[in-house]
Amino acid sequence: MEYSATIALGGGSYLDDGLPADPAAEAPNRFFVWSEPLGQPVRITGTPQVSLNIEGHGNVMVELYDVAPDGSAVAFNRQVAVVKPGTTSFDLRSTDWTLQASHALAVEIGTIQPSLAPDNDWIDTPSLERITVSDARIELALDDPANDTVIPGDRAPWLDIYRQASAEQLSPSTPSFTLPTVGEKSSDRFEIARRAQQFLSNSNLREFSIMQNFVRLVLDVRL
Repeated sequence: MEYSATIALGGGSYLDDGLPADPAAEAPNRFFVWSEPLGQPVRITGTPQVSLNIEGHGNVMVELYDVAPDGSAVAFNRQVAVVKPGTTSFDLRSTDWTLQASHALAVEIGTIQPSLAPDNDWIDTPSLERITVSDARIELALDDPANDTVIPGDRAPWLDIYRQASAEQLSPSTPSFTLPTVGEKSSDRFEIARRAQQFLSNSNLREFSIMQNFVRLVLDVRL
């Protein structure tokens, strides 16, 4: 059962210097936004879309990390863009990555850092400006791995090579958002149905028809 979620990430600032990240730098060139640890596995699929409200001119890299409880992380999606004052929206790369229970999603926003990773095919010119980001949002398509059908076969060797090449040790910070799960969506459906039933018991025929159509729309389309 696939569903989508638009998640508010807040904001922060970074120096667009095009250099490798240095935790000890006086002017950091990236910042992170963290999810709460997951209570159950969740797959991020499809093509995530990011929206950023920007002050400043320069470049941005948005990167998604799968972070284990001990801080060991794997970057599984990234994309870059040129930014200027106003709202910048762009797609990340299409993905299909499962976050296990107790893992967290970390979203990095910052300068385009140099890397030897084989999927870095961009050449940028840093602006050396401090970029301020506010009202950052990410839209994700999410899926429940419990619905998977197991297919016989060995684990793909490239996956282990990719995980090793994309590994990083992060220091988890205070979570600021929660990834919705299928269980939470089911609870939302139950609550809508309960409130609708309570409303209908105290409504006339015309109100009944209006609410009936609304509930059908919400349950069949939005959730």
